[in-house]
Amino acid sequence: MFTRLTKTLGPKGNYLAVCRSLGAVPFPVSVRIFGRIATIPEILNIHDNFADGELRDPQVESILSKAARPIVVDCGVNVGITVRWWFHLNPACRVFGFDMMQEAHELTQQRLAGRDADYTGITAALSSTDGEEVTIRFTDPLDGKNRIGRSEKSGAGTRTLLTHRMDTLLESYSLDRIDVLKIDIEGYAAKALLGAPKILAITQNVILEIHSEQELGDAEAVLVGGGFRLRRFRNRNLWFTRG
Repeated sequence: MFTRLTKTLGPKGNYLAVCRSLGAVPFPVSVRIFGRIATIPEILNIHDNFADGELRDPQVESILSKAARPIVVDCGVNVGITVRWWFHLNPACRVFGFDMMQEAHELTQQRLAGRDADYTGITAALSSTDGEEVTIRFTDPLDGKNRIGRSEKSGAGTRTLLTHRMDTLLESYSLDRIDVLKIDIEGYAAKALLGAPKILAITQNVILEIHSEQELGDAEAVLVGGGFRLRRFRNRNLWFTRG
């Protein structure tokens, strides 16, 4: 059975395709590029974003591959597949990952073990202001769809966090350039961007995954106003570049 996963990962991709169909991973497996795979969210993320090409972009990949020490800010780490991809493109990457769930960073660090990867995980609810109290309701902290105010009717966990501006959270790192900023935070991209004027001023490329027309319009207005232009779009993903 030849699948997109097979094309991306070789014969082990067939096993992951079967797991995807079953909705379970009986035995974890280590695959090239992404390392240990043990959950369905990891398989779905690999299939959609990389095997199916949703996040593949030659220009971004070329920039990251050729830079001596590229810096990536990844908003919406989830199960860490995109983080692993950045380090595949360039092991010398410096990656700052944002996610509301501490479990996202814990899993990502586990999967990066042995790579000597420069990954900084920051647990935060990104927004346009600092200090607003927000509630997250969820069933699975790693299901990839957790968002502020999301309603779960059964088996829901609840957490309360304070919002932070991206500018505030990254200020202490004294960054002077960001090669790629990726944002996939379930409808809150515009608010995150409004809280990041200093970060946007030093960012060269933005990858945005949209979840509504409202998010698209508001986020695009912030980016265009900040000197970016839309270079490419595919389904829910848009690539912006400075200038």
